[in-house]
Amino acid sequence: MCWIESHTWTHRSGPKEGRDVTVYCNTSEAELFLNGDSLGRKTKQPNVVPAGGLVWKVPFVEGDNQLHVNGLNDDHIVASDTLAVNYLIGNNGDFDHIRLTISTVDKDKYMIHAEARDASGNRVLDYAERAYFFNIGDNGQLVENHGTPTQSSTIEMANGYAAIEFELGDYPSTIEFRTQNIKGVYVEVPGKQE
Repeated sequence: MCWIESHTWTHRSGPKEGRDVTVYCNTSEAELFLNGDSLGRKTKQPNVVPAGGLVWKVPFVEGDNQLHVNGLNDDHIVASDTLAVNYLIGNNGDFDHIRLTISTVDKDKYMIHAEARDASGNRVLDYAERAYFFNIGDNGQLVENHGTPTQSSTIEMANGYAAIEFELGDYPSTIEFRTQNIKGVYVEVPGKQE
């Protein structure tokens, strides 16, 4: 088993020199790659915290990055993990707006994504307001009140992000996003008959 910390932390910011990335493996060695280039192989040290010393200073580039780790025993790859990370050199600006987008989960379900953005379009990573999603009209249905991060109509934004699933109706729907300070951001969701 190998796991790059953390799969919920897909947007990060920091200095141009990069930041530490921790990898948890139950293998004797691990090799971390950034955008296809090796950052070196490390031997796990059981008494070193964190992660047995499997920590790399990663020189992320601005924008999209791909991390990949191979876990090795006796020079054989026995486990691996991959993580896409969007990196901002420096810090994001102050909150400016919410960006709503949709993506397909399956043929009858979409995911509604809400991102807090600064004036330059960067995700505001420390934005953590309580978010509310509403289906305007009676076509389709938000998948809510299941107690999980994507299945509740009231969601605490984390890392400037929140999401909720929506089961499609026959016709298009409008989803509204609100916080205590934002009174209405909208996105259109297609219906099954489109």
